[in-house]
Amino acid sequence: MGAGPANRPATYATRDETKQAIIENSPLFASGKIKLVRAYEEEKPVKAKTGAAPRSKAAAGITPPAPKPEPLGPVEGVTSREEAVEYLKAHEAKATNLKDDESIKSYMAKIGVTFPNLEL
Repeated sequence: MGAGPANRPATYATRDETKQAIIENSPLFASGKIKLVRAYEEEKPVKAKTGAAPRSKAAAGITPPAPKPEPLGPVEGVTSREEAVEYLKAHEAKATNLKDDESIKSYMAKIGVTFPNLEL
């Protein structure tokens, strides 16, 4: 028998941020049974030239970068790898970016948090 549709995993694509969040926060996604195959960058609309130069960055649709958040510091209550992943997901980390100890440590450094009662 040849490889048919029954041997090919299903795929799903969405631009709906709510659906994406539900999928990425599901136990199946966290366990690896659902995997992120490909991520796409958001397309930014192209503005037509009007001939006149914009007067300000705001008028041109350019916003300054957001200020870096204050470091979160030590969190005593996190004592397991699973608790660390849940804490980081609550601070905008995606489960797909927290698959191993090094990626967890990297995201911890990014947001300025430490877990003194956790050994990775």
